[in-house]
Amino acid sequence: MSVQNLGLIAAVLTVAAFLAFEADICVHEGTATPQGKVIEFDEPLLLDRLLAISLLVFSVRWFQDQRREIRRRPDGIVAARRRRTHTRATPRARR
Repeated sequence: MSVQNLGLIAAVLTVAAFLAFEADICVHEGTATPQGKVIEFDEPLLLDRLLAISLLVFSVRWFQDQRREIRRRPDGIVAARRRRTHTRATPRARR
């Protein structure tokens, strides 16, 4: 799940970088270039903000998954111990 989320973040950032290169996201008056395909100073900052927000969302989701796993695990351990003690045939009882 985490690799899928990081892949999604990478894909979104790739598309955003392509859009920043192809289209002028942050338009300034009098700074039009003849090529039109230039990443200006404001656009990498916008991409950095997008990366920071997406990594924050990713880390919050990962933290919630870990929290759920920690809550679930003790219940499973206790249930396994109960099953093990109730179904165990001791070697001395077989003699």
